Amino acid sequence: FVGGGGPGSGEGAPEVVVEDFEQPAARQRSRSRERPSKDQRELKEWLQMTDNGCLVSYESKLLERFDSTEQIRSLYAGDISAFFSDLGIANADHKVSFRRALLRLRKG
Repeated sequence: FVGGGGPGSGEGAPEVVVEDFEQPAARQRSRSRERPSKDQRELKEWLQMTDNGCLVSYESKLLERFDSTEQIRSLYAGDISAFFSDLGIANADHKVSFRRALLRLRKG
């Protein structure tokens, strides 16, 4: 063992530095949550305006998965049922509210 410090040598074990390659990405996500982008703010506003904010409980789930309302529109305009499935939305009232909101996104 070059440099000593092996087991039973009486010296402290050498410091091992392991790089966490996911850490910078996690830090980036953390920063983006602290300072939402324009698109994220737009997505939050869209949720708050949908049925007087009854769907804001989905905010964190949506922000984790999507960058913008435009992304949601492009992914689900043709298959709103897939949106419910992908997000695990089971509440019938919430489905109605999201369906209306997604149809408005589709138009415009």
